[in-house]
Amino acid sequence: MNDQLDRYLNRAHYFAHEIKEKYPSVWDVAGEAIAKSNEVMHTVHNSGAARDPKEFRTRLGLWGSVRHYQVNSLLEIFSRNLDEGLSILRMATELTRALKAITADATVYAIWVKGDDRRSPNFKAAAKFDLNDPVEKAVFDAYNFCSSYGTHGHKTSAAFLVDTFMGKEPNLKGVATIAKWWFISYVPMHRLCLKCCTDANSDVYLECDLALSVVEARLLERAQNDAFFNDAI
Repeated sequence: MNDQLDRYLNRAHYFAHEIKEKYPSVWDVAGEAIAKSNEVMHTVHNSGAARDPKEFRTRLGLWGSVRHYQVNSLLEIFSRNLDEGLSILRMATELTRALKAITADATVYAIWVKGDDRRSPNFKAAAKFDLNDPVEKAVFDAYNFCSSYGTHGHKTSAAFLVDTFMGKEPNLKGVATIAKWWFISYVPMHRLCLKCCTDANSDVYLECDLALSVVEARLLERAQNDAFFNDAI
């Protein structure tokens, strides 16, 4: 019986568990961010009765997928699958951009729902990041980094290889270097999704934006001060 799949499963579990055990402050603050973003989504969901139900559910569904991609991205990074983690994180930025596009233009929404040509000029124009907006700029920066070093680079893990008892694997410096991008970009994606799913002048928006601000402050504090990240410099 071939046990290769078990080997890869155990490898991923070992390396991710190593982060949890050696750097609990990093593990815990990421988990808290994931939980709080879920609470924010539920708050928006519960406020959405006045919107077109079908379109509202579509937007929330995309937002949920962004979060799902982020979770899987971090697990891949902590498992020392750096290029895979970056590729999934780029998927999160792309879906955030798509959500922005379908919110900005009803024609684009129709294109997305029907699955028609999403390379149309209308879709491309609506999906373009506004680099004068700090939130969109942050998502765009993450998209570029993930494209250069993950989706198109395919060499990120190889750049940090060291000898381990499992063979050559990316070291913790590589994990921390890539994870830092996850910590920096996590909230901007949710902020843009929030803007697409609720009125920016509403009490719900202000409540959720405040909650995300607290999450962002904790993530950035860890990224700046935790030994896990400082050891990677």
